Amino acid sequence: MKNMDIQESKYNGRERRRYSRLPGTMVEYFPLGKNNLKKSSFTENVSPVGICFLADENIAIDTLLGLKIHLPNNKEALEAKGKVIWTNVSLFLSVAKASHYDVGVEIIEMDETDRSKIEKYIAMHAKEA
Repeated sequence: MKNMDIQESKYNGRERRRYSRLPGTMVEYFPLGKNNLKKSSFTENVSPVGICFLADENIAIDTLLGLKIHLPNNKEALEAKGKVIWTNVSLFLSVAKASHYDVGVEIIEMDETDRSKIEKYIAMHAKEA
């Protein structure tokens, strides 16, 4: 209980992320060099520098992934390379005998044109909110 009080006291209510994030896109992901292991998932959020998605497996920290991010109203997927920086058991989808994981990935390589498409997508939806 004491640790929780200490952690809560450090949070000042201010968002520390550099970029806004939006939910609701699809992502295909696979370990680099293993395209035959491609899986699809829904994102929890996406930004120009990172993505969080749901996975049915616990992907090791520092795993390099190929990513294809599908934004609504975009004909082609945005391609990127990313590095897994954290994972947590998902409270949202975990059921009695099957765990799902939230996977946080830092985008380490992406075409600037694709990165700007994510920025525009976020800006467009921020105006709607």
